[in-house]
Amino acid sequence: MSLQIHDLTRFSLEHPRAHLALLAGATLLLALGVPKVQPEYGYRVLIGDEHPAIQSLDAIIAEFGGGLPVQIGWSCEGASICKNVFDPGSLLMADAITRSLESADGIRAVRGPANSPVLVPAPDGFSVRTLVADGEVASDLDTLLEAVRQDPFWKTLISRDERVTTIQIQARDTTDEVNKSVVAAVEEALVPFRARGVQFHLCGDSIENVLGGRALTESSARLVPLTVAAIFLVLLLLSRSLMESVLAVATMGVAYFWTFGLLGWLDWPQDGILEVLAPLILVIGICDSMHYLARASELRHLSAGRASRMSPLLQAAEQVALPCFFTSLTTAAAFLSFTLSDLGTFVRFGSIATFGVMACYFLTFTLLPILAMRATPGAPQRRPHSWNPALNAMASACERRAPAILILSVALLTIFGYGWATRLRVNTDWLESWGEASELVRSSRFLSAAGLRSESLEVSIELPGPETIHQPGSLERIELIEREALQVSQLEDAFSLLDLLRRVNRLLHNDDPTFERIGASPAENGQLLELVAMNEPDLLSAWLSLDHRSVRLSLTQNQELSQREAAQVIGAVTRMLDDRLPSDWNHHLSGEIAITHDWLRDVQRTQVLSFPSALVLVFGMLAWFFRSVSLAAAATIPTLLPVVVTLGAMAWVGLSLDVGRTMIAAVVIGIGVDHSVHLLDAYRRRRHKRLQPRGALREALLETGRPIVLTTIALALGFLTLLGSAWQTISSFGFFVSAAMVGALLATIFVVPSLILVFARDPDEPAA
Repeated sequence: MSLQIHDLTRFSLEHPRAHLALLAGATLLLALGVPKVQPEYGYRVLIGDEHPAIQSLDAIIAEFGGGLPVQIGWSCEGASICKNVFDPGSLLMADAITRSLESADGIRAVRGPANSPVLVPAPDGFSVRTLVADGEVASDLDTLLEAVRQDPFWKTLISRDERVTTIQIQARDTTDEVNKSVVAAVEEALVPFRARGVQFHLCGDSIENVLGGRALTESSARLVPLTVAAIFLVLLLLSRSLMESVLAVATMGVAYFWTFGLLGWLDWPQDGILEVLAPLILVIGICDSMHYLARASELRHLSAGRASRMSPLLQAAEQVALPCFFTSLTTAAAFLSFTLSDLGTFVRFGSIATFGVMACYFLTFTLLPILAMRATPGAPQRRPHSWNPALNAMASACERRAPAILILSVALLTIFGYGWATRLRVNTDWLESWGEASELVRSSRFLSAAGLRSESLEVSIELPGPETIHQPGSLERIELIEREALQVSQLEDAFSLLDLLRRVNRLLHNDDPTFERIGASPAENGQLLELVAMNEPDLLSAWLSLDHRSVRLSLTQNQELSQREAAQVIGAVTRMLDDRLPSDWNHHLSGEIAITHDWLRDVQRTQVLSFPSALVLVFGMLAWFFRSVSLAAAATIPTLLPVVVTLGAMAWVGLSLDVGRTMIAAVVIGIGVDHSVHLLDAYRRRRHKRLQPRGALREALLETGRPIVLTTIALALGFLTLLGSAWQTISSFGFFVSAAMVGALLATIFVVPSLILVFARDPDEPAA
């Protein structure tokens, strides 16, 4: 395999024009796909259209229009347009916004204080009114407000102190196109009132996807040049070679276009997780380049100008191509482990990142040699300061303290491994992900404080065959379910068809509170439903299907639930539905609580699958590469140390695994083992020359130490640039991977030699 890569490098150097033409054609073809890459955000793109959670959400939106509403909230405090939410100024503003949004593309329904139905007594039973009609505030507003305060559905629109109100928007679906259309319509409708000093607070899935995604895209666009600059400066300062630094970065730039071009041609969106792809490719891809250029530089100095320009480049490829190939494979294997996930975002990330890593490897041994031969002067460059004294000191420390180093390593693995296994939990706090400075966070907290920012668990119940909801016992079962659901500690309110029937029944009996209940007979309930359908069909359709066989129950909680709390709620509600409903009734759960629970469950499952899969794949590849299980273990075991310490430390300080941090273990295993591979490959070659372990280790460390340190610092600082992301889950991923890379360097320099020195064969035995 090394010979094949060496021959490819030779062909590149001997026929540079032909090879450059081939590379230029491939680059142009793939680059045409780059403009096709479009950002998309939200649960749908992260989870995938075929996921049961998304299909359940689509079903409930299609049937009832419920699901993930957008909220526009405001308070009249400090605004010149009104003094409270029921002032004419506030109501007329709500009416203007509502009418503007009702005609917008992608919006299914708009409900706010101006147009929401108010059911009031009437001589012939009840009538349906609104606070604003034909652009005029109702003349009997005070009377209508009394009815509003008794209507349970208005609890989701007006805060209890009546200081904050909201308009709720139901989108036609949750596709990215509709999300963007809804947000554009909302922003346009609010422009004239923002100009008059009204401060609006926007929440909801569409708002969070588009506005949060917009901020993430903008910050990610700034990360790429920052990452390039950081890598370039590190390479320049540490290698002291301007040309090597430029060539390495330029080669990775081509790999960047290849990767994103393929992403575009596959018609895959750049979701929140793939926002990390560009810095990732640039950072990881630099490793092979640095090992190759460092070795070529050493060979050039050793030849003292006697060899041709081509010779050191060919020799370097022959010596480092095979270990670089296997380090690229281990990194690719780590990324491929994400394709085992049930979540679309991880499948796409694992697939395209694998291609990017292998593209970097291919270009390192084809394009980079051509550029290096053309740009490198014939005379030897000034040799960098010798690293030998520092590397010799490290080798001596390992020789003297090998048992102590291993004991310390075992202690760290035990302490932090226990924390990882027993304390680390998966949870996603989207507010934390956006950061404290985000307007989305401020808006969410504003509406939560007013009791209007609710997470909901949407329950769809389908009756069998010809049975309808007003058949004997059907409504009683729904009422029992609603009552028992409110016994679940994390749930605060329940809204359903029953609220509507109770309200109408009371109004039909002269607003007598004792009749605020469902009808006493199927015929009476059927009559109540018919009256509602005649007077306010849109209100009824939000809770009952046209065939009267499916009903919707909305269970809400004003505070964001943890993954454990959401699992408890869903488990309790599911058990209750199974126990209380006949076996031939069907039920489905959706809404924000259910989707978040399914999302986090699959995120956790992704880690459970990806980390051991990556570990097994990496170990198997290394055993094949080294033809030695012991050397494969010597490379793999130290790589576990930074993973366990990083995740264990997160557990001990109370941090949870979000979607970004979930990737840390597999990514670090794939990348961190690279250093051990280069060190152990150099060690193995010297052992084949019959050197004793101590001498072989020392020479191997002197050969590989400089590029290992260089690439580690470049990796660490490259990942640290992710701290500039607007999405905290990406910034925290960058920080922890950066810290783990430094840990992997220390483990390679100290733990790998200590393992060999303690467990190596007797020097007189054949080398491994």
